[in-house]
Amino acid sequence: MNRPGTIAAVVALLVGLLVGYLWWGTGTQQLGKQLAEARAATQAVQRQLEAAQTEARQAGEKVKAVEERLAAVDRDGHLLRRFVDGNENVGTRGGRERQHRKDGGERRQQAAETHAIPPARERTRKA
Repeated sequence: MNRPGTIAAVVALLVGLLVGYLWWGTGTQQLGKQLAEARAATQAVQRQLEAAQTEARQAGEKVKAVEERLAAVDRDGHLLRRFVDGNENVGTRGGRERQHRKDGGERRQQAAETHAIPPARERTRKA
């Protein structure tokens, strides 16, 4: 081989190696940037996940508190319904009076039927 051809081949080889090295380096840099962006995105998602878990925990506590209040109201409502249905408003003043009047009327009617007590109008005329 002649000398200028050898020098040109060596120079071309060195230039090719330099271009290949630079091109390989840019690919590595791009991968490094993508890796940094992926790590940042992962951290952001982790923060969002932690915030969502905290909100879910708080919502669960609120739901539990509401369920407890609802159960207490249901128990109270059940007791109130039992009281009202069983005693027909005996717990109120007007209810007691109605209850006594109702009982008295039933008792008078039963006594009249069993003992044949004349109605009140007839008694007053004879007396």
